[in-house]
Amino acid sequence: MNERKSTVFCLVIVLLTGWAFAQTAPSDIFDALRGMGLSAASANRIAAALQAGYDQGRLGDYYDFRRGESVQYSPEMIVEWFMIKKGSAEEKESVLILIAQTIEDDLSPDILIDKAKQGLGPIYEQTGDTSSPGGSVTQPSYPFFRIRQEISVRRDLLVEVRALLYSKGIFVSEEGRAGVSSLPTKRFDLLVNNIAAALGDFLEAGGSPLDGYLMEEEVHSRLVNLKGSVIVAEDVDLVLGRIGAADLTGAVRKALE
Repeated sequence: MNERKSTVFCLVIVLLTGWAFAQTAPSDIFDALRGMGLSAASANRIAAALQAGYDQGRLGDYYDFRRGESVQYSPEMIVEWFMIKKGSAEEKESVLILIAQTIEDDLSPDILIDKAKQGLGPIYEQTGDTSSPGGSVTQPSYPFFRIRQEISVRRDLLVEVRALLYSKGIFVSEEGRAGVSSLPTKRFDLLVNNIAAALGDFLEAGGSPLDGYLMEEEVHSRLVNLKGSVIVAEDVDLVLGRIGAADLTGAVRKALE
């Protein structure tokens, strides 16, 4: 009986969570997704997740030449990329759902959005104002199945890198625990995203998931290059002091399972 009550309780929580996301889905983003042929349920889920990611400041940045500063990608901008690219509703949904799932799992989709943008190709010939793309539409650089494949691997890497940091006592805002290092969300996201990106780049370049020492070199190089400018210096030292080749091999193998 207790097991049954527990199951029912969990189901209610899941349904309420989904309802909450649906209620916050912006109508303009929802309508644009529906216009691409996505189902109402998928459009609700994706629109709500993108808006949540934007509100959390997790969608990644681009340089706006008109404003002379970096600004965050908007949900509308991301959806517009998919509207322009030729492809079926199912293909577009398969990529957008992965991004939505990542936000729902309390992870930053920054590197997934960068990879999607790269895969979608030079959609616009920029006029110098990246906040207001202009020029003619061009063909995408590669098809949706490849975009989805690469994003899927990076999403799994994000999950496993976060788990690895947790296992090494590196958490988000966990105060007062012995042996635990607490980081603000933004700083934690930067570590997870850049470690996962380094590993993803290594694998895409043909690197072996069993070569932990080379992966360690890639991660070390990326973090050191960003040390003090993008990533707080003490955060880089923290990670490099706790994570080694064997740790990265284990994380990558789990991500690829």
